[in-house]
Amino acid sequence: MAEPSALAVKLLQGIAKEGGSKALTAIFGGLSKFRDALRMNFSDYIDSAIDRRTSHVKTLLHRDARVSLFSIYVETFLKSGSKVIRDDKLVNTIRRSASILLIGSAGTGKTMFIRYLFMQLVEGNFGILPILIELRGLNSAESKDDQTQLIYESVVRPGAVVTKDQFNDCLRANMFILILDGLDEVEHDRRADVERQIANLREAYPKLSIVVSSRPDDRLMAWTEFSVYHIQPMNKEQVKKLIFQKEA
Repeated sequence: MAEPSALAVKLLQGIAKEGGSKALTAIFGGLSKFRDALRMNFSDYIDSAIDRRTSHVKTLLHRDARVSLFSIYVETFLKSGSKVIRDDKLVNTIRRSASILLIGSAGTGKTMFIRYLFMQLVEGNFGILPILIELRGLNSAESKDDQTQLIYESVVRPGAVVTKDQFNDCLRANMFILILDGLDEVEHDRRADVERQIANLREAYPKLSIVVSSRPDDRLMAWTEFSVYHIQPMNKEQVKKLIFQKEA
């Protein structure tokens, strides 16, 4: 196993520090074993998610090479009911335990915000591990019907030692924030089952923060356990920032 990055180490240290208050150490048989389990089971996932999926991106303005997310990110505004808030306020809501349904039409920056959310939760070092799952992975023939199994296998890589029961206990102990991206990308014949599984996750782990992103869909209005936030189209000032900003 490669040595974890400084960012992964910092995040895992923060989680270990919070472990005593959250009784997570009991799951692994003591603080020392808990720290070892974090490094052995989760550091590879963190580094992979940061390096390959979130910290650097390609855009229409940067097609030839990936650029730093934070060098091009423009603040996002979201609307819930009649209230409009900035992205940083929603990040704070999510880290305190919440059920959030994030709705955005094509071109509103939904995917960019999801990456920003993940990186803010990592760099903020809040003692909670964000897990980003692309739900289109459920379309593959080999995907599991059990969504917790998909999450487990996405995070705990081959050779790791944490068991599925221990992982479920971590979910129950609020060690994670689940970001389930792209519900609209799940094939229609699987969509109802995936929605049922998300509802089961919400019921089984009531303290767990769950964020689900999707394009608009009237079916989602039935998700009464989730607060709905709509990503707002960019205004002129945001568009100017996006076009004229320089790479860091």
